[in-house]
Amino acid sequence: MPVKEQLPSGSNFTVDLGDGSNTGFAEVVFPPFAVNPDTLVPPLLRLRRAVTGALDLYGWWDNARRDPKGGLRNVTIDLLSRDLRTSVLRWRFIKTRPVSLDYGALDANRPAIVSETLVLAFERLEMGPAPVVLPPWPRVPLSR
Repeated sequence: MPVKEQLPSGSNFTVDLGDGSNTGFAEVVFPPFAVNPDTLVPPLLRLRRAVTGALDLYGWWDNARRDPKGGLRNVTIDLLSRDLRTSVLRWRFIKTRPVSLDYGALDANRPAIVSETLVLAFERLEMGPAPVVLPPWPRVPLSR
C-alpha cells in the first residue's frame, strides 16, 4: 500500500523579522502577487499576534517612522512540515519596512485577547523550497 505524504498545515510557520529571532505570530496575511503590480498601491504583508508586552514591533515601527530610509530588513516566513523540524516552503520579503502598527480595541464589555498587527511594505519577494533543519526553539509537541 503506498504511503500518503502528509501535506503541511498552514498553522505551522515561523516568522523571522530580519533580526534572527523566530517571532511568534498567530496570522500571516500575504498580499496578492500581481504580475504587473500597481506602483501607486504597493503590496502589503500583514503580521498579527497577541499583545505580549514586547516592544520589538513598536521599536521597528518607531525607527522607520523617525528615519524612513532606515529600518529596512529582510523578513522570512517558513511553512513548517507537520513534525515542525523542517521548512517546506520559504517566502523572503526583501527590503521590508513597517508602514503601520495597529492594536485591537480595549473593551471592558467584551473580554478578548488584544492583538497587534504590523503592516509591512517590501521591495520584492523571493520564494522557494527551504529544506533546512530549523534550530531548536520552544514548540508545542504534536499529539501522537
